[in-house]
Amino acid sequence: MPGTRKCDLTVADLERTLKRIPDEQIYPLATPCITAVRHCEDHENDLYIKRPQLAGFDNADVAALLPGLMIEEAKVLEFLKAYPHPNLIKYYGCTLKNWRVTGIALEKHEVLLLYRYEDRPLPFDIAACMNGIRASIRHLHSLGFAHNDLNPMNILLDRDDQPVIIDFGSCRKFGKRLISVGTPGWIDEEYTISARENDEAALRKIDSWLAIEPEGTNTNEGAVETGGNDTEIRIIDYSASLIARQDIPASELQSYLQSHTKPSWATCRWLYVNGISKDVVHTLGQTYGLHPLTLEDVLNTDNLAKIDWYDDHYFLEMTLQRLVDVVEDGPTQQHGSTRHATPKKRYSYTANGSQEADLARQLDKPGRHVYESFDMSVEQVSIFLTADNTIITIFERSGEDIFEPIYARLQSPHTILRSSDDPSMLVQGAIDAVVDLSVPVGKAFDDTFTQLELAVLTKPSITLSRQVYVLRAGLASFLDLLVPISSLVRALHDHRNLPEQPEGTPSVDFARRAVSPLTQAYLKDVQDHITTLTSSTRMRIRSAENLTSLIFNTVAAKQNESVRQLTVVSIFFLPLTFLTGYFGMNFDPMPIVQEHSDAFFWWIASPVMGMTLAILMTKPALRKIAEWTHRP
Repeated sequence: MPGTRKCDLTVADLERTLKRIPDEQIYPLATPCITAVRHCEDHENDLYIKRPQLAGFDNADVAALLPGLMIEEAKVLEFLKAYPHPNLIKYYGCTLKNWRVTGIALEKHEVLLLYRYEDRPLPFDIAACMNGIRASIRHLHSLGFAHNDLNPMNILLDRDDQPVIIDFGSCRKFGKRLISVGTPGWIDEEYTISARENDEAALRKIDSWLAIEPEGTNTNEGAVETGGNDTEIRIIDYSASLIARQDIPASELQSYLQSHTKPSWATCRWLYVNGISKDVVHTLGQTYGLHPLTLEDVLNTDNLAKIDWYDDHYFLEMTLQRLVDVVEDGPTQQHGSTRHATPKKRYSYTANGSQEADLARQLDKPGRHVYESFDMSVEQVSIFLTADNTIITIFERSGEDIFEPIYARLQSPHTILRSSDDPSMLVQGAIDAVVDLSVPVGKAFDDTFTQLELAVLTKPSITLSRQVYVLRAGLASFLDLLVPISSLVRALHDHRNLPEQPEGTPSVDFARRAVSPLTQAYLKDVQDHITTLTSSTRMRIRSAENLTSLIFNTVAAKQNESVRQLTVVSIFFLPLTFLTGYFGMNFDPMPIVQEHSDAFFWWIASPVMGMTLAILMTKPALRKIAEWTHRP
C-alpha cells in the first residue's frame, strides 16, 4: 500500500492482503499407526512441538510434498519409538486436529551442538560427544535406516552434554529414494538414495569440524597405549615366487608406508601388528581408508566376534583364548613368544589342591580364579582385508603364536597359502590359528573336569560343589566366546548369499570376490573344529550341572541316613524314658543317693553305649577302611 506506514496497517488490511492456506494442504491425514498426544499445553516445558515449515508454500511443487514429508517423519519416529536409544530424540506422538497431524511432540532440549561448540563457557568433552553420535548412527544402521542429513544443526545436547540426534525428515530405509535435500554447507552432495555412506561422510565432516582428538589429549583413557614403543610391526610382501619381510618401529610406520608401497611383483601385503597402539591404528586407518567405526572397535578390546563389510575392505574381530604359563603377580613368558607381558584377562582353574578358605578368597576376586591346574588368557584379534590385497592383523599381545606358524608356511613356496596368491587364505589361516589355540584350552577343561568328576563320584562334598560351580562358569565363558566365532566363520563362508543387496553395489561386488572358493573350502574345516569344541563344551556344562545335582542328592541321602539312625536310637530308649518320666526318683534302694556312688549307672550305661555305637558306626567305619585301603 503506497504511502502507508507499517504502523498504520490494520487487521482488516492484513486479511485482505494475506491468503489463507487450507489445512489439507498443510497437515497430512493421520494413519492408524500414529500415536495421538493430548493436553500438550500441560507439558509445554518438557515438550517441543515440531510444526510444518511454511516457508516453502510459495512454491506449488514444494508445497505439495511437505505434508507427505511430515507424515513420513512421523512414521519413522513411530518405528524408532519401539527401538529407543539414549542418543536419539525421544518421541511421544503427534498432535491431531480433525484427524490431521498438526505437529510432532518431541522431548525438549535447549542447546544445539553448533552453538555449544562455538561458545564453550564450560569444559566440553568432544570425544564423548562424538562417541555418542557414532553410537546413535550405528544403532540407526542396525535397524536398516540412514539419517541422510547429519550435521551440527540437527544435533542437540542434553544437560550432561550428551548428543541427541533430531530431524528425521530425511531418514529412510537403505535403498529408498530421497525427496528432501540436505542442509546447505554440510550435505552439499545431491543424495538421491538413502545409504549408509551418506551418514559416514557426514561423520567424517563432523570429525573435522570438531577437530577430534587434538594434540595433547587422550580420549580413550585406560583402553590402549597412545604411543607404540612396545608395538611390533612386520610387513611381509609375497607372491607365489618371491617373499620379502621388513620389521619397522612404530614411530616410522607412516613414513615407511608412504615411501614403500606394495612392490609390483607382490600379490599380497601382510601388515602384522602385535600390541595395540592408538597412533599405529590411526596411521593404518588414514593410509588404507579404513572405516572410523572399525578403528574404534580395534581400540575397544571388549567386543565379541563379528564381521563388517564396506566398499573397499572388510573387517573382522574375534577373541583369542589360549593357555599361558603365569607366575602370580609377576611377568609372563607366553608360549612361543619373545615378549613378556601379563595377559590383560587371565583365568585359572583346577580340580584339586584348593582348601575351602583359599577357594572363598579367590571367589572374592571378580573375573579371576587362581588354582593350580591351568591358566588361560582372553585377548582380541582384529583383521582387515582391503581391495588391493592388503591384509592387516592387529593382536592385543599374543600375536607371535599366530605369526610364527603362518610365516613358516609363507616361507615355503610349496604351501597352498603361498602358492595360491590368495589374500583371503591368509585371513583363513589366522582364523584357523586362533581356533587351534582354543583346542588346548578345551582339552585342559576336559582334563580338569574328569579329575573333578572322579572326586565327586568317590567322595562328594559341599566344597566340591563350589569347585564344580567355578569350573562350570569357566566352561560357559569359554563357550560364549566360541559361538560368535562360529557365526563369523559361517558369515565369511556364505558371503556370496547377501540378502537385500542389488547387483552392482560396491560393497557386494567386493564381498563376492574377497573370499575365494578355495578359502571357502578351508573355512568348512575351521567350522568343523569349532563345532567339535562347542559340542564338547556344551556336554561338559550339562555334566557339571548333573554333578552338582549328584553332590546335593548324595549329601541329602547321608543326612537322611543319619536321621534314620537317630530315630532308631530314640525308639530304643523310648520305654526307659517313659518309665523314668512316670516314676521319677521314687526307687528304693537308690545307690547313687544312699551309697554316694554312680557305679550302678555305669554298669548298665557302658554296655548299652558300646553296643549302640557298634551297631550305628559299623557301616561308616567299614567305608573309611575301604577308602584308606584303596587310596593310591
